[in-house]
Amino acid sequence: MIKKELLSKFENALQSHDWFYDFADDHSVWTRGRDERHALVAMAKRLVAQGMDSIEVAQLWNEFSPSRMGAEPSQFETPKPKPERVFLKPLYRARASEVVKLKKELGISTSEANFRLKFGVEPSDVEHDIAKAQGGRFILHFPSHPELWEWQQVCS
Repeated sequence: MIKKELLSKFENALQSHDWFYDFADDHSVWTRGRDERHALVAMAKRLVAQGMDSIEVAQLWNEFSPSRMGAEPSQFETPKPKPERVFLKPLYRARASEVVKLKKELGISTSEANFRLKFGVEPSDVEHDIAKAQGGRFILHFPSHPELWEWQQVCS
């Protein structure tokens, strides 16, 4: 459709639109008004997509609409695409043999071993020494991650 034709149709639709359809008691009036408003917004977006400035479209809208039902130029602009979020480095999925080996080495739970392998938390020499001194048991607390705390009772 030529831009001038669409513009004249848009102006005619703005002039004939029932701006106070929301206050009608009759449901059919309300439904018709709602559908007309959606059509007006679609026409305005089409005008902007065809090269008309969104400020001009909003000014035209505000010329025909009551002051409380005005429009902002941003209403008719196409939304910018959201940036695609991807992991820079894919998360590592540990194999069962690696999990079992780390569990036995440090005496930790499966969830903690998975956490350490997934995020690359290497056990320190101190952790190895504590695990050896306690017969293969090591208790590690994550103060910043209480859901990962592991409370084990060390029996002698």
